[in-house]
Amino acid sequence: MKVDRFLEMDTYYFGLSRYFDALDWYVGNVPQDKLGVAVANLGVNPSLKNKPDEYLSRMHALHKSEANWFNFFDMPIDEEWLEHAKRWKTKCAGCPNLACYELDVTCDANVV
Repeated sequence: MKVDRFLEMDTYYFGLSRYFDALDWYVGNVPQDKLGVAVANLGVNPSLKNKPDEYLSRMHALHKSEANWFNFFDMPIDEEWLEHAKRWKTKCAGCPNLACYELDVTCDANVV
């Protein structure tokens, strides 16, 4: 593949089931070192409003896919995404509560 990064956009707007389907397809068909996954933001996808489980499910699937790069689409970024992004990016490195990387518990450590 002659591109540095293929940023697919099928995962940033639609509902959760379509996100899962698209993520599975791209993980199976684009080399991991070239794959960039776009994630939904509240401003772009108002259906996510007040649905924290949607963010959690999307990030959990992203983690399990072993994709190593994702992109927020549209600004400003919802604060909830930023917390999930920090945990995903650092894999909670240095955190005494490593279970928080699973994203289903509140992180009580101040780790940057």
